[in-house]
Amino acid sequence: MALSYRSEEPITKHIHAEEFLPNELQYMIFVDLQPEGEQSGLAADSTGVKFESGFRLKVDDVMKRFLKAAYLEAAKSSSHGDEVTAVELYDDDEGAVAASFDITGASSRTRSSDISDNLTIGHEYHIRWNVTTASATSGATFDAVGVRLLLVYGIS
Repeated sequence: MALSYRSEEPITKHIHAEEFLPNELQYMIFVDLQPEGEQSGLAADSTGVKFESGFRLKVDDVMKRFLKAAYLEAAKSSSHGDEVTAVELYDDDEGAVAASFDITGASSRTRSSDISDNLTIGHEYHIRWNVTTASATSGATFDAVGVRLLLVYGIS
């Protein structure tokens, strides 16, 4: 489609959905799943859930409409970095972890694979930080810097 800016009359062209390739128009929305902010000094020398966000996200049909992908992104820092911490999206309605990925190392930011199929309409979710492999160092800690949900939508 070419537009001429030399014309004195405005040019209007209506674009129809059939003119776009599938998912040619995409946009992303970030949702902060840990609005409490950074959680510092969480114990890394023992296993178990160390922090659960009080924020709940309810998935509805509007949120899932045109949803092409969803990713969790999380960041942490650690005093020793030898522990393994799982970032878990917990389904409150099922009472189980809906999606999870590990974060390792002293300082790390990680993105999960696509979890859009794990989001169920009508369910509420929250984030948990779960140490699955404890640090070998007594008194080791980590800071749960933050978690966000990246929603990718495609329209066409």
